[in-house]
Amino acid sequence: LLVIFGLVMSSVPSISAKGVSSKTKEKAESIEAAEGEEAADSENAVNQADLFLETIGVLSAQSLYLTYTSIGTTADGYAKETYDKETATTLIKTYQGLAAGAKDQLNKLLSEDAVAEKEVEALNSIIEGFDLLDAEAAAYLNYIKTGNKKQLNTFTTKKEKAWAFISEFMGLKDSEE
Repeated sequence: LLVIFGLVMSSVPSISAKGVSSKTKEKAESIEAAEGEEAADSENAVNQADLFLETIGVLSAQSLYLTYTSIGTTADGYAKETYDKETATTLIKTYQGLAAGAKDQLNKLLSEDAVAEKEVEALNSIIEGFDLLDAEAAAYLNYIKTGNKKQLNTFTTKKEKAWAFISEFMGLKDSEE
């Protein structure tokens, strides 16, 4: 700003001892206004980037939580024979597909260097959450397919790991499901 302002001031011959001419003042004010707009645009861009990242975080938390509860609800429905094998399998595979789509988009952000380095860890953490949910869903699908109680135990273990992650991620660590 000072360099640009200095250049403008030195190129205008009508500088008096008392100050600058009205034409010079207009130019200086115009430059200051433009720089103010650039600063506002820059700040606005930072605020927009923060807003996008916050939105990704909120939507990811929602997706992780709802996927977790949806898998659990489907498992409960299957256990109580509300859902048959086919319906339970379709629902869980649908949850897996939706979570995989979200995970793929997050991976695209990482592979395209679309986020600042400080945000990479957070995105990798969200991806880890989706991986845990996928493992939980896969374990229940194995149980549905085989009826083997060992698979049910594996599902329970995966479910507990997923919940531990989600509750910590969302700040619900001390709460119940």
